[in-house]
Amino acid sequence: MVIASGGNAGLAAACAAKVLQVKCTVFLPDGATQHTREALLRQNAEVLVCGRHHAEALQAAQSVVDREPNASVHVVYNLSAPDQETAE
Repeated sequence: MVIASGGNAGLAAACAAKVLQVKCTVFLPDGATQHTREALLRQNAEVLVCGRHHAEALQAAQSVVDREPNASVHVVYNLSAPDQETAE
């Protein structure tokens, strides 16, 4: 399981992965707190800090998935629709 997150979604994914006994890699932007990193590590997640913004962390996560045939990336934000009301 691969996810780009600022924290909460990554933690949810890491908790689920721990229960399911699968590997979880969480890509965080630089602004993520040390507390967030530590919480993810306690759930046995691999934590990688990439980029200044979520979009850069997501790009790094996608590059891993492109190389790993059994990996999947979980997108938690719709970056193509900044205004949800006009996205429909």
